[in-house]
Formats: sequence, structure tokens, C-alpha cells
Amino acid sequence: MARTASPFGGVGMTGRVRMFACLLTIAIVGAALFLTFPAAAPLPISMRTQGQAFDRAGAFLPVKTPIRAFVDGVDYSDDSQVQNGAGTYSVLISGNSKNNANVSDTPAVLEGANLGDPVIYAAGDFTTATEVFRETVPWSPGTVQMMDLHVGSSTTTPQPLKIEGLVTQPARGGNQFAYLCNPTAGAVSLSAYYLETDAPGTYHGSSLSLSGVLNPASTIRQDLPLPTWLRPTGDALKLVYRNPGGTNASASGRDIIVDRVEFNASPFGSLTWEPGNTIMGDAPAPGPGRILERVASCTDTNQPSDFTIGIEPDHDADERAGASGGGSGHTFLDDVG
Repeated sequence: MARTASPFGGVGMTGRVRMFACLLTIAIVGAALFLTFPAAAPLPISMRTQGQAFDRAGAFLPVKTPIRAFVDGVDYSDDSQVQNGAGTYSVLISGNSKNNANVSDTPAVLEGANLGDPVIYAAGDFTTATEVFRETVPWSPGTVQMMDLHVGSSTTTPQPLKIEGLVTQPARGGNQFAYLCNPTAGAVSLSAYYLETDAPGTYHGSSLSLSGVLNPASTIRQDLPLPTWLRPTGDALKLVYRNPGGTNASASGRDIIVDRVEFNASPFGSLTWEPGNTIMGDAPAPGPGRILERVASCTDTNQPSDFTIGIEPDHDADERAGASGGGSGHTFLDDVG
């Protein structure tokens, strides 16, 4: 029997149907995969704050003075500086990636500010003594805030105290403990400071008030409330200045985080939740009988390399006097390690 020509350019009817069915199947499978694995939303548009920056006396801050923006002790700004002799500045503050249901796309790490988070502005990064501006604003994506910045009063400016070391699994058992250090040339009252943790979903977990006086260039041991106050396999600890407020108060009278340490075990670390885990790098978690301590005493660059793992200091050596006043849970020493 003679073969008839196909109206589909040489492709027979049966072949055309098969091709159509194949393309339809591919389209259905592709749509199902797209619905099952939606693409992560892009980071929200950063918030911009711009204006002029002034010192405490009302003069323009010098050119190249750093302008930083912090949420929960983390710098989410773009490393901006004063641009000219008129104190002009412009700073971008990143936000946390969210989906359409306002749920984080990256629940294991906080990438930026969330809607409404109070932003604290500072003329530095808190690695050394840092002036804090009076003004704060709630973070909002894609907005432009026209705002001049003014350095806060000296009575509401924190000292650059540091978390010097952490022992989360003491060799003798019992409560965990930390070391705090004072790199300045003056004594500092610890009653103006407290330790604080984050908790899943909140910037304010547990806190511990401090007491006593930390002498110049010295270190203090502080017992923590529980054997498990910090998760040994990964957590974050903040040293916070208790702002007394008042006229021209820094950070609008809000408490100010002067140091933050994030640590995590590798592998199987437990610091995998917001807001504890952030864009800051993680220092290693100390094991049993070990201390996470600064490589150089009371020196800070906001990098994990600031820390190393050492042998837990002898408990009896901690009785050496390095501070005065004291209080419940305090013993003292001159240095760590």
C-alpha cells in the first residue's frame, strides 16, 4: 500500500502525538518541582540613613570617621564613613531575607535586621572605645531616613570591656564561667553591665547582672548561673552596657551591646538558629576542661581568629586579686591562660 504524506512536515500523526505528550509531561513535572522547591526570596532592599554627623560639642565629625549601624550587637552596615568636611554621611543597613509569609528564608542564620528592629548608630565598631550616637530608628526595608547624628553624652558612653574567655564544660564540673577584661587605664564599675544570651526567636534570652569593680588592665572571672546556661556545642554571649538614660543619652537611652561572642562546635554545632547565629563568624567551641580565650589579651577585631582554644585555667589560681569590690559568684585573676 502506498505511504501518504503527513501534513506535519514529514512527521506522522502518531509521532506528533507522542511528541506533544512528552512536552506536556515535562511541563507538568517542571511545575511540580517549582511548587515543591520554591526559589529563596532575594534579600530585602537595604534601609538608607543619611545626613550629617556631629561630635558631642556640635562640630562636624572628621572625614573618614566610621559610621556603623548595629542590631543586637551585630554590624549590618556597609562600612560607611564621613564623606567630607561638612560631616556628610550615608549608610546602608542590610535586612534579613523573608518569604511572602514573613518567615525567614535562612532560619539557621540571621542575615540582617528584621522589620521594626531598633538600629543603634556608632562612630566605630566597638573593637576599641567607641562613641555612640543619640539617635535610633526602627529598621524598614527600602526606606530612606534623613537624620543627623549626634554623639551621646559622656555619662551614657560605655567602656570597651571585653569577653576575654569562656569555659562551658569545667573539668571539675559545676557551673560554667566566663572571664571579662578591662583594657582601659581606669577602673570600671561592673554594676553598669550585664551578660545576656539570645534565645530562638528573641534577642533577649537569659541575663546575669554583674557587680564589683574591674581594675585597669585586669581580668575578672564571673561564674554563670548554671552548668548549661550556654549550650556547650554552640551559643552566643553578649556583654551589655546598662544605659542610665537622661538628657542626650546615647542610643536614645537603650542598652548597648559592647561585645558579642558566637562559638560553635565543628561538626554538629548547635548554633544554627536565629537570632543567635548571625553573619559574624563563629569561634570554635571549647571542649571539656578547655577555654575559649582571646589570642591577645583583651584585643578585639570582631573576627573568629581573635580566639583560640586553651587549657582551662587552674581554679586555685583564679583567687589571685585582679579586681576589687567583688560580689557573689566572683573570683579574680590578673590574666587568662
